[in-house]
Amino acid sequence: GSAIAKIIGVNAQKLDNFEDRVTMYVYEELVNGKKLTEIINETHENVKYLPGHKLPENV
Repeated sequence: GSAIAKIIGVNAQKLDNFEDRVTMYVYEELVNGKKLTEIINETHENVKYLPGHKLPENV
């Protein structure tokens, strides 16, 4: 999911015929006591399933 969202996000920013914003649906999980969705929204990184890879700001 995160890898695909990253690719779509990059492509959506480049192409004029797509909206910039990409919505990614995430199953709510806790990572070190914090919601995974909060971590992704704050850091733009899915630290559980795609660590070390930043998601574009539009995801």
